[in-house]
Order: sequence, then C-alpha cells, then structure tokens
Amino acid sequence: MSASRVTALPRARARGAVISPLTRLVLRRERRSILAWSLGGGALALYCVTMFNTMYATAEERRAAALSYSTPAAAVFTGPGFGMDAAAPTMGALFAAQALGWLALVAALMGVLMVIARTRGDEEGGPSELLRSAPVRRGGSARAALCSAALAALAMSALCALCALAGGLEAAGCLVVGVGLFLVALVAAGSGLVLAALAPSARSARGGGLMLVLAWFLLRGLGDAGSAGSGSTGAASLLSWLTPIGLIQQSRVYVDLRWEPLGLLAGAAVVLIGAGLALHAGRELGEGLVAGAGTWRARRRGPAGALRLALRTSAAARAWWVVGGLAFGLTYGIFAPSIESSFQQMVADNPAMQAFFGDQLSVQTYLAMIIRYGGILVAACAAALAGSAVGEEDRGLTATVLSAPVSRRRWLAVRAVVVAVGSAAMLVAIVLGLVAGAVPALAAQDSPATARPWVLVGGLVAGLAAQLPAVLLTGAWLLALHAVVPRLARPLGWGAYLLALSISVLGPTARAPQWLLDLSPFTHVPQLPVPEAGTAGASGAAGGARLLLGEGGPWVGPAVCLALAVALVAVADAAGRRRDLTA
Repeated sequence: MSASRVTALPRARARGAVISPLTRLVLRRERRSILAWSLGGGALALYCVTMFNTMYATAEERRAAALSYSTPAAAVFTGPGFGMDAAAPTMGALFAAQALGWLALVAALMGVLMVIARTRGDEEGGPSELLRSAPVRRGGSARAALCSAALAALAMSALCALCALAGGLEAAGCLVVGVGLFLVALVAAGSGLVLAALAPSARSARGGGLMLVLAWFLLRGLGDAGSAGSGSTGAASLLSWLTPIGLIQQSRVYVDLRWEPLGLLAGAAVVLIGAGLALHAGRELGEGLVAGAGTWRARRRGPAGALRLALRTSAAARAWWVVGGLAFGLTYGIFAPSIESSFQQMVADNPAMQAFFGDQLSVQTYLAMIIRYGGILVAACAAALAGSAVGEEDRGLTATVLSAPVSRRRWLAVRAVVVAVGSAAMLVAIVLGLVAGAVPALAAQDSPATARPWVLVGGLVAGLAAQLPAVLLTGAWLLALHAVVPRLARPLGWGAYLLALSISVLGPTARAPQWLLDLSPFTHVPQLPVPEAGTAGASGAAGGARLLLGEGGPWVGPAVCLALAVALVAVADAAGRRRDLTA
C-alpha cells in the first residue's frame, strides 16, 4: 500500500464521503475476493439446482431420493430433510435438504476468513500500521473489514438466490435462501472479529475460525442425525439450533417456512458483531487479548535452525487442525452403529447413490466414505500450511531467514516438511477419533464388523494412509504456485482445491463423465476399508492383507499422486531459486 493512498484518507474524509475512505480502500483491495466468493457460491447453487432438475425430473425419482435423505446417514452430511416425508417432494425441498447446508458452509467460511485477513492479517503484514499513521479512528480497520465481508455476503447470497430462481424454484423460497445465507455469513464475520481480537496471531485466529466452522458442521450433523426421519413436523434436536448452519435449515424453506431461526441468526449476528467491535477498540495493534502459549519459552530459547523456527511458528495452526481432525473422526465414528442399517436403506433406494457406492453395502462402506471426506479435509490443512508461505514472505520472515546461512532449497524443504508433518498429524488424529468412536460402539452391538477388530482398525489406518499422497499433492501444488506466481498462489491453489472438492463430493452422484472425475486426485485413491473387512468373508493371512491393502491395482493412483507431488516440489525449487522475493 503506497503512502499516497494513506495521505489521501483525510482529504477524502473532508469531502464528506458517505462511505469512509478506509472502507473504500478495503473494498478496492478485496474486489477480487468478493468476486471469487460470489461467483463460487452462485456456481455451486446453479450446479446443484441443474443437477437436481436432471436427476429428479419425475415424481418417482424425487420420492426415491426423499427416502434416502430422511435417514440418519444422510442427515449427518446434508441436514434434517424437511419435506422428505411427502408423497412427491418438491424440487425446492430436495434443494434445501441436500444443497442448503453446503451453501451455508461456504458462506460461513467466507465470513470468517475475510474478516480475519483484513484485521490481524493486515496487522502482521504491515498495512494496518501504515494506516494508523493517518487520522484513522481506533477500530476503523475492524469496521472496514466487516463492511467488506457484509458486501461479499450480500453479493454471494443474492447470486445464490438468483441461480436458484433461474432453476425454477419458488421465488419466495429463493428470497429466504438469500436472506438466510446473508445472515449466516454475518454471524461468521462476527465470530471472526471476536477470534481476531482474542487470538495471539493471525495464523491462530485463522485456524480457530476454520475449526469453529467445522464444529458448527459437526454439531449440526449430530443434531440432525438424532432427529432424522421426523419429517417436517418432528422436533429438531437442540444441537441443530446451536449452529448457524443448522438454523438456516431449521427455517424449513420451500416446505413450511418458519421465521424464528432467521430471527435467531439476526440476533446472534448483532451480538457477535457488537462484541467483536468492542474488543477491537480496546486492544493494541498486532496483539491479541489472549497471550499465546509458549511465548516466554520462545523468547528465552530462541530459534535453533530453520526447521525448528518453521515448526514453532506453525504450531498453533497445526494444533487447531489436529483438534478438528480428532473431533471429525470421533463425531462420525460414534454414528457407525445407528447408520449401519439406515445407510444400506439410503443407498438401496437411490440409484445415483448405488452408482457411487457400488453393490456391497456395510458399515465399512460408511467408514470408507468418512475416510474419503477426512482426506479431503486434511487436504485443506495441507493447502493452508503451504499457503502460509505467502504470508511469511509478505511479513518479511522469509527474507530474515534467508539472510542467515539458509539456502532457498533448504527453506523450501522445511516448508514441505511442515506440510507433511501437519497433514500426517491430522490423519493420525482422524484415525484415533474413528477408532475411539466406531469400534467400541460397534462391539457393544455385536456388529459383524468387529468379528476381527484388528482387521477393521487396520483397514481404517490403511484407508487414511492411502489419502496421504493426494493430500501432499495438494500442498505441493500450492508450493509450486508460490514459486512461479506468488501473488496468485493462494487464489489459484484454493480454487484448485475447491474444484477437486466439488468433483469428489458432487461428481459421482451427478453421474459426471470420467474425464471430469479424473481431475480430482481423490478419485484415484482406493476406498478402504473394503466392505468385507472384519467379517468371515476373508480368512487367513492372505485374506487379511487383501482387506487391509486392497487388490494392489488401486494403489497405482496414490503412487502417481506421490510422484506428481515430488515433481511439483522440484518445480518449486527450480523456480524459487530464480526469482526475487516479493514485498
């Protein structure tokens, strides 16, 4: 940010602008992010409504889909499924049951990340300190960040509503969808303000924000699974009402509209935004109200090498991801007994789900699906840890490290180690959560899956280990982008991740062509444990090995992903040694 822009702030204020100069400056800086989030959310809404119109064109097809969405297995991932007990569910009810929760998740991520980036991110990067040299009121950066997040929320929610309307859904329901998504984003933005004021660093605030959104999704899944099958007239679980994602679904849009959840969202947004602004008005620049753990130790001992420095600076972020992975595995693991029967019914009644899961249905199929989503979640951790290299370079940390006897190749290797260590730790946390949640619960009900528990546990470990090459490929891709196009590394890297996420989650059920599915690295990962794991279907050492490791051929995909990751790191090394540092 140039000094001329900062000195222009008082002159613009003197002209009596309706929008503060600082807000206009933040909006100008955030125009690309606002456009990307808006188009991404709108594209997701348009894709979902188009896919539903294609897949569920007749009343019989909609009824078959409704039977699957009213089970606990579906409620964990999508929502309570209001209106699914009707004789012929409407297209709007199907849209709200399957797509609304994911759209709310995107809105929540947008609100949290944008606010933290323009508050604590700018403070550590330097622009906020420069702005404070101008006559800017205390807390002005927080208000400007909130305005930019609100504008992005308005744009995304409006575009989602228009896309749903273009897909033939009811106009009044589309309006409610837009209002609900806007309120969810505001609640997330207020939460981001509070976290940015409390956290000791921007990295820990960002990690806390991501884990908060994940906790919302998990609590919503717990509540909705507990009340699944109740239809539009059943009482919802309290847990669903404690999260913004659950509240927008509890409005029962397109079925039996209720305004109380939207009122709760509006009240929560006002309280959180007010608390966040008050906290920012009373804190020092660059400092959080909660001191970071281990600060005294860092000052006493100091860094002892590039690797130790990188591990220490990323410790808070890695800890948040590990906690999130443990919660993810434990939450979905404890549902294994109740879902074992309902999952089979869900898949059997839906031809699209049959194409996705195949003919063999068991609790292992459910666990393999959880591992698949767990790998995608860990890939987000790898992308976040790799993307932190951009922030380190902008803050001048990279230049400081390279001024010591540390080569660029060594510093790149250190970053790659941080990505690998953080991703592996999160995978281990997911394994521990799944084992602690699923195995005792299945054993208490004498499930056939626990006939040989070591086989089931080994299948879980092998399944998550198979995800690691695809995860490392995601991190290596972002490292390569940072070396080639540092300014565009984060948008392009996260864009590629969201594309892979959409293909992996929505592609199989939408019967996407194989060439499109092959664009996602998670398409080439073997699905483990296999359905026979832990049962009498596999006897002897050879059978146990087959259940743990698959048939052998599926492991070609992870090997190719690992080779591509190594190649991308080599590209990052070659390009990074030939360019100047940014900032």
